[in-house]
Amino acid sequence: MKGTHWSKEVQHRQHLEWLSKLDFYREQIAIFQNELQQVVREHPQLLSIIEHVDEYRSILIRKKIHLEQLRQKIQEEQQALLSGGQEAKGQDAHLMLSADLQDFFDEMESLKPTFRRFVAYND
Repeated sequence: MKGTHWSKEVQHRQHLEWLSKLDFYREQIAIFQNELQQVVREHPQLLSIIEHVDEYRSILIRKKIHLEQLRQKIQEEQQALLSGGQEAKGQDAHLMLSADLQDFFDEMESLKPTFRRFVAYND
């Protein structure tokens, strides 16, 4: 029983940490979207830049949708945890969710340098 309680406590703390990181990335996506608007204001007639801006906008929209889906999964898992429904299947789901989140975090971190270069070059 004690191990189960500890495991649930660890999962709960992970949920809070994940939600906090997702909040950070949500804010970062909003900042990136504002930076793209600035690039468009600086170069309204340059079609090649506008095409790149549109491509980045599309990427950011997909990232934002994925982020919200991850938030929903965390909240669903948290509800299951609170209602006591987190058994072996829940442990597997938690590990899968953890891997999905790590993939998302890694993708966001790999997007940053190329995005920053684009914005800096076209600012």
